[in-house]
Amino acid sequence: MRWNDTSFNKWVGYCAAFLIVFVIQTSCGRFITVFGVKPNLLLCMVVCTAMHEGKYMGALLGFAAGWLADALVSYIRGYYTFIFTAGGAFIGYISQFFIRVIPINAALITALYDAAFNIVFYILFFIMPGRGGWDAAAPVILTECLATALLSVPFFYICRAISRLARADEEE
Repeated sequence: MRWNDTSFNKWVGYCAAFLIVFVIQTSCGRFITVFGVKPNLLLCMVVCTAMHEGKYMGALLGFAAGWLADALVSYIRGYYTFIFTAGGAFIGYISQFFIRVIPINAALITALYDAAFNIVFYILFFIMPGRGGWDAAAPVILTECLATALLSVPFFYICRAISRLARADEEE
């Protein structure tokens, strides 16, 4: 990939969007709730970026988002970084070869990714240590998956606008 002004503008657009979403998630996140559950806005951005830009950009921005989440809000170091990086790379790969990049697919992939993310989290940090069971976790996971999937549609259009602006600059 040749580094040019278009690539730089795309990076700046995605980094600015990630920082805005991160600030909203960490500062205003307690106000954005659906039935008492906070949707994972960073996960929406990772999925939508990976769908539009591919596995490398998805993995790189997934790493950045995961690192920010681990550094500032997580009590488990490295969990968000690993999950967001691997998820960004995997979703970017399957979106290049196997699925159409449309909003309904973004919502479905976000719901599945969020479910897997939360199930692994609850198994590793609640069920295995003996601190809880599925009866309390299942409604929270389901509600967060639905809320995150619904919010992924606006993020899909934001990522599509950033991607299209960069492509329009390339054509000029």
